Amino acid sequence: GWPVALAAADGELVLDLASGALATSGVDRRRWERAGRPVHHAMDPRTGASAPTDLVRATVAAPTGAEADAIAAALLVAGADEARRPADAWSVPAALVSA
Repeated sequence: GWPVALAAADGELVLDLASGALATSGVDRRRWERAGRPVHHAMDPRTGASAPTDLVRATVAAPTGAEADAIAAALLVAGADEARRPADAWSVPAALVSA
């Protein structure tokens, strides 16, 4: 496998990736202010605005990078309370870092 370190609130989590791909979607890096409010790049498709997520990062393992990227973004937008349900339903390993 290939060791991959993920930043977490209490240090690092090291995953051993044997196949497939990992992708991380987060709101902690690409942020800015608009009209005095913090915004980020993860958009809620229902509103067209930055998603009001309480997750900082969602990392997903999937067969391809495209799948991992799409699922990580969906889990991030879903937020901490809702993200585990689709990850479990899709049988996708996910590391969720909450605020």
